[in-house]
Amino acid sequence: MKKTFTFIASGWSPETAFHASIAAALNRDGHECHAVTLGANHAEAYRETGSFTTVHDLTEWTANNWPDIDSAKSQISDAERKYDIPSYWQLLAADRFLCLKSYEFNIKTAWAQTSFWEKYIKEVKPAIFIGEVSHFHNYLAWAIGDHSNIQYAHMIPARVPQHCAMGNGPFEHRDMVEYSYRNFQANGIPDDLKMKAEEYISAFQNKTERASHLQEVKQWYRSPVGSGSLSNFIRDAKRWYSAESKFNYTITPPSLKIKTWILQLARKASMTIQGVFTPPGKTPDTEPFVLFGLHLQPESSTLIRGQFFQDMGAVVRNLALSLPAGYRLFVKEHDVMFGRRPKSFYDELKKISNIVLVSPYDSGPLLVRKAAAIATVTGTLGWDAILLGKPAIVMGEPFFANYDGAYHITDMTKLPVALRTALLDHNHNPENQKQFVASVMDNILPASMDNLWGLRESNYDNDAAIIAKALMKRIAK
Repeated sequence: MKKTFTFIASGWSPETAFHASIAAALNRDGHECHAVTLGANHAEAYRETGSFTTVHDLTEWTANNWPDIDSAKSQISDAERKYDIPSYWQLLAADRFLCLKSYEFNIKTAWAQTSFWEKYIKEVKPAIFIGEVSHFHNYLAWAIGDHSNIQYAHMIPARVPQHCAMGNGPFEHRDMVEYSYRNFQANGIPDDLKMKAEEYISAFQNKTERASHLQEVKQWYRSPVGSGSLSNFIRDAKRWYSAESKFNYTITPPSLKIKTWILQLARKASMTIQGVFTPPGKTPDTEPFVLFGLHLQPESSTLIRGQFFQDMGAVVRNLALSLPAGYRLFVKEHDVMFGRRPKSFYDELKKISNIVLVSPYDSGPLLVRKAAAIATVTGTLGWDAILLGKPAIVMGEPFFANYDGAYHITDMTKLPVALRTALLDHNHNPENQKQFVASVMDNILPASMDNLWGLRESNYDNDAAIIAKALMKRIAK
């Protein structure tokens, strides 16, 4: 039976190839695919693939349906209740582009896009949305679609190389992993999954490479991550001076792009020269420490899955002040954020004497292996700790939040007791570890999103076919 699939673009160029390759696989089985994008350039790129029946540009819709502020306030207030959205502001703040725009622009955009999805669902009647719940328009599709019983395939790279994960919105993958985990605890692990889990744990413990989904660390004098090429800068400059720029909030003014690039580079150089962080390879580790990795922000990893643990300064202070005597807190900056936070942020942290600011260029995997415990909101460091049999303090809702060997904190007043227990009384259970890793293996697909972004590998057709098959299976359920 023919089904209708809608792909939602986040605004990242390589995503076009990713979506088009999966859509082509679905087309071959007789299914109809549509796309929703942000901006005329992306819309045209999706149309040129020939894999989509229709391509809707949200920016064009917004321009043609720009509301007045009073109407927008009233409508989104009604929509919050109707669609059971916790807060529009949580969703708006999690969008790294919209969070830079004005209060009025956010309100108007919120209602324009809400009205788009209401109309789109009635007219297109998609069976499922496919995207990554990491931008405002993706969140809306998920929330409004759920009200109409439309599934959402939230696609994310798995923390297992050459695999990806799929869930209905940002939390279902976590819940699916827990379901398998409790089942394996009660009934045992299937032999094939047990072998995979054992092999993966062993392989991880014997290597120290960076996680497969992370980019190579760049020194301070290199181009900041995401600065792009000269051709992309020229393209974006042309778009900024077009009529589209008034409503397309993903277009950055050329002057701001240059200013941001210079500011980030200057901050990197200044903080490196002033010794804000310990020099690479010189971090003192003669006494036990807990490692905390700062997050990329703004991002759904903290604003949605991190709930109310998104103030990194407050989280670090609370961790440091909750440690048992004799332990220090090592804080490592996220590669992409180095140069984006002001020096004053780190100066405040250094006022607490048991905090050590680790160089962004130090090896994260090596630090994880030396740490007595790992603390994270939703970061990969927590998954690394589980694989190494180390205690992990988890404050958000990542896929590993419900592991029995982790210490899941939802109330900061419980942090001192959790840290003391984790550091002084933690007992690693290898069988429990295998059960959890097997549950993760049970809920991922043997397809690489990395291969499909920009079609980097020759076997991308196989990856696309695996994901397409999983989407059809999800609808059939």
